[in-house]
Amino acid sequence: MRGLHDDVARLSQGAPAISEITITPIRAFAEAFNSCRLRKTEDMDDAREPETPRPYPEVGHGDSLTQSGMQHDTHRPIADIVSSPGALHETIEEIIDLAIAENNEEKPLKLRFITPSFVEAWITDENYCDFKITSPEEHEPGMDFVSVSYCWNHTQSMAGLPMLPEYCIQDLASPNSLGRPVSCPTLVFHRAVQFARQHGCPYIWIDQECINQTNPADIEKHLQIMHRVYKESRWTVALLSWTFPIVSAVEVIHDFTDGQDHEVDRTKLIFAILQPLTNDRWFTRTWTHHERLCASSLHYLVPVDPTFTLPEYIKRRMAGNDLHVDASNISATGGYREKFTTSPSEIPAPGNFSSPFAENGRTSMPMRPESEHPWNLVLLQTFDAMDKCDNFLVADRVSILGNICDLPRRLLSNRLNDPKYSYSICLMALFLANCLPDPAERLNYLQVAWGSTLQHTIRDVFKGWELFEPSMILKAKKKGWDIDDISRRMSGLIDHNKDLPDVTGIEL
Repeated sequence: MRGLHDDVARLSQGAPAISEITITPIRAFAEAFNSCRLRKTEDMDDAREPETPRPYPEVGHGDSLTQSGMQHDTHRPIADIVSSPGALHETIEEIIDLAIAENNEEKPLKLRFITPSFVEAWITDENYCDFKITSPEEHEPGMDFVSVSYCWNHTQSMAGLPMLPEYCIQDLASPNSLGRPVSCPTLVFHRAVQFARQHGCPYIWIDQECINQTNPADIEKHLQIMHRVYKESRWTVALLSWTFPIVSAVEVIHDFTDGQDHEVDRTKLIFAILQPLTNDRWFTRTWTHHERLCASSLHYLVPVDPTFTLPEYIKRRMAGNDLHVDASNISATGGYREKFTTSPSEIPAPGNFSSPFAENGRTSMPMRPESEHPWNLVLLQTFDAMDKCDNFLVADRVSILGNICDLPRRLLSNRLNDPKYSYSICLMALFLANCLPDPAERLNYLQVAWGSTLQHTIRDVFKGWELFEPSMILKAKKKGWDIDDISRRMSGLIDHNKDLPDVTGIEL
């Protein structure tokens, strides 16, 4: 590995002494790498600006945990949030009437894109700065475009980077207006443009640029199709902020993800490098989690220190100052496959949908309630993964969960961002709207399940749905079974030291 020992020696200066006798070169590299990484992280934290919410966060990756709308209450039992089955049913029906939307995958997307005013000039000029916004009518089926996944409060050091072009965007819908500066962080725009140029693709989709953030109707329209934007784009680029601290780290990642080097010792180095990389803020946000799982072709752009001298074979894989890493190649690292590519599911997808890993490292988990498979477990898995992420508007999580799980019916979260709506109850409404379309059936279920399932949290409802579906509960009730004991035993939600009847294998 070129330069490994030099890097170890260089990084060890000022760090705790490393004994070459007792520590192998691999471990020395990892410890020196982590020492340097920690110093860089501290520097970045010192320079980081305070978090600020998105100006129009209904469809964005909000970056603050303080907000005045829907509250995150999934720790509370359903029956603790509302007073009775009737009150719960009334609230659920109100939510469904207000915000339900059918998932129409058949209707072609009609998006606006950022594109250079003169493509020929843009291809050859790295400092080209004149762009325009296309009209939705220009979006043809099958058109290649780059979708951009990023944190709105993008924190990345500009140290050593050349001055960025003064980008100007002309909106063709207002031909007489003057061009405007970019709305997203300039470095985000610049990095996306560099990637698009490298791949010869003149169409770029960035939410802050391509959604009219002052138009509630346009925001709501895009809220319904956000998952399709990333699914149907030719490339989704994830713009990370974490920077490779040493040249050898760039070489190791390049060779490994390019399929050139899968030796065991080098694999250990991969883990040493990917460990801090997963701490990038991009991996902690709910909206970027959504984009990762919905993307059909995901690519990471990892910044490289501009002072590094890189081999030519690596420079050819660079998009501007970023190393381009195809997410599907990360699967070779085994344990990091889940973190970088998808939340894996062994449940086969129904109908005509592809399985999660079938095509190009596909990351979405399409499931349908009418399937014979336990789709509630996909909801549970998605819910748990989202609970580890944060975002500005809790209400957005309702739309995100429906998108990731590809539910036939979704809830428009921009209509629900109000303190009077509970996050848990909105998830319950989303759940029931998809599996019990008839309001009378929903009421019947809520009345029967009030004394059992609904004494627990929404997570427990997802976990035990196939055990609590209405017909099973009603049949058990008719046979005189203690429905509370049965439901709790079957779902595993009780203290197992308590002596309860064994109901395993009950035929209803």
